[in-house]
Amino acid sequence: LVFRQRENWNDRANLHMAGDYCGLGRLLADPDAISAELAFDIGRFGGLAGKQVMHLQCHVGTDTIGFARRGAARVVGLDLSETSLAHARAIADKAGVDVEYVHANVYDARQAVSGDFDLVYTSIGFLLAADVVQWARVIASLLKPGGTFFIRDDHPMFMTIGEDVSDG
Repeated sequence: LVFRQRENWNDRANLHMAGDYCGLGRLLADPDAISAELAFDIGRFGGLAGKQVMHLQCHVGTDTIGFARRGAARVVGLDLSETSLAHARAIADKAGVDVEYVHANVYDARQAVSGDFDLVYTSIGFLLAADVVQWARVIASLLKPGGTFFIRDDHPMFMTIGEDVSDG
């Protein structure tokens, strides 16, 4: 199952990079820009200066670079797709941000990274996790005492109907 998931995300990464995925052009042109997805929630995290941030299931890192741009001391993006991470590293380099990218299955995140995090963040794609209980245990193991876990996702059924919610 993990192999098929990885291959699926490898394919998606290449497809996503064929266009202006998540406003990539704007992210690269404007050194203060963050992704629209992250902008929706950035105010919920309080000040990020000096914080340790883990972005699980980061895909190509368009959300991840926003944490670095908002002053986090350490930003780690983790994903199971080597192709996604190759794109994420290239995007971070072009954007001039310092992000550590780690290749691992989300269930192996605790073994793959050192340290504990003030914020563990995940966005679109979580609900596809095969074992939500184990996934939650991993998140708990990554958090500092008093740390914050934040999730943004959609129900997969909504994703299948292509509902236009651009007007909110």
